[in-house]
Amino acid sequence: MKTVQIATKADLEAAISHLDRPSLFRGQRRHYVDDDDRPSIVTSMHRQGCKPPLQHKWSRYAEEVLRALSFDKDRTVDLNEVQAVLQHYGWRSFFIDATASPAVASWFAGHQYSENLVLEMAQDCFEHPLVAAHTAAEYQPNEGEAVLYVFSMDRLRESNMPTFDLSVLTSEDCRLRPQVQEAWLVGVSSGKLPSETISHAIHGPANAFAEYALDFGFATTPDLFPGRHEDPILALLLAVPWTHIPIDGQIEGYCRGLPLPEHDLDVIKTYPPWIAFVRDFWISDKPREPGSPISDATFFRVPETAFYVSMQNPSASFPTITAELRKRGTIVLESEGLLGIPEFHPSNDYMKGLHLVLDSDGCAKLSEVSIEHPGREPAGIGLMRHWTYEIQDDGLWQRSDKIGQCECNNYQRHEANFRRLAVFEDFLSSGWFDRLDDETFVFNQ
Repeated sequence: MKTVQIATKADLEAAISHLDRPSLFRGQRRHYVDDDDRPSIVTSMHRQGCKPPLQHKWSRYAEEVLRALSFDKDRTVDLNEVQAVLQHYGWRSFFIDATASPAVASWFAGHQYSENLVLEMAQDCFEHPLVAAHTAAEYQPNEGEAVLYVFSMDRLRESNMPTFDLSVLTSEDCRLRPQVQEAWLVGVSSGKLPSETISHAIHGPANAFAEYALDFGFATTPDLFPGRHEDPILALLLAVPWTHIPIDGQIEGYCRGLPLPEHDLDVIKTYPPWIAFVRDFWISDKPREPGSPISDATFFRVPETAFYVSMQNPSASFPTITAELRKRGTIVLESEGLLGIPEFHPSNDYMKGLHLVLDSDGCAKLSEVSIEHPGREPAGIGLMRHWTYEIQDDGLWQRSDKIGQCECNNYQRHEANFRRLAVFEDFLSSGWFDRLDDETFVFNQ
């Protein structure tokens, strides 16, 4: 690694002009070293640690947001795209973020990040008062020294460090954050970037980096962090249902269902009806209405986190579910919270669980339990259109071609629900439910 010391913007321009291409860039306000005095650049996951429930939730919403924004619902969302959303919108990933633009990296070197808690007095669409907790984020000019790292693409390949160009996340109609930042991801299996992949470390005053970035139009935070009205990925992540938090006093408090920093925080006095503020509740606690599709169902209360987990290579055989379904006729797997449906946005319809019913011919119908939840108020309950599965003699569930099934073009959403059955099968076969009453079982782990 070559160390370059600059003093002015002109020095930086000269240093960048002599770099080998192709290269990737990363700007930091500080230069960190390890015990061997080598540059220490680690992933956000390595630095902040993993929180599995939130990690699964973030990953699931990132995947569904990307699918909702794609006109091709048959396209499989790539893992790297999911990691890009996690990394660039406020969570953490197993990758190191970089950019193809030295100007973008210079802007980050020239600015310092900070965040603080903001409690907002607001009201929902029914004018119920509430306290909304936000994480307000901002970048201020960095005082002192900063550093611009240059990653050699050749050295990254030689070190078996995969790189991913996030130009796939682009749109002509809006400004997506990875697009504006010309973002790349560098895969790091050990959590730390090998120092030999860094060709240059350019050190100098932070204002020199900021001045260089300014020449390319990067002056303020919105230049690199488009707001929710320009960036639909951000808008959909911000539409995830809010969750209740305990606070002192009679007014209820809520925080975002996905904890993410808001660079474009604006005071909202009255939230629209498609923003839900949710206290955990069970529809199985409510009286059963005659004729309702769930009136005769046996409920299994499943933690919300189970709906975000995907088992690797799940089996299509569900012997315990099959036995319970043949015994009870109708089963509902209910979450205590709400699961947002990004492709429906803006809408006050949410997923509350899964509905399984045994048809007269022995087939199983699988659909989503949906609920309207404008503001703080739960409302009507219904079922989404189903997919039908034949339960074969060997116990495997095979997709049926019977008429009357859902004809939407988002087959991956239905397949995700089918994979969720593998998690429920594991819970059931492990004996992780206790009977609450004749019609309700509760998770005991």
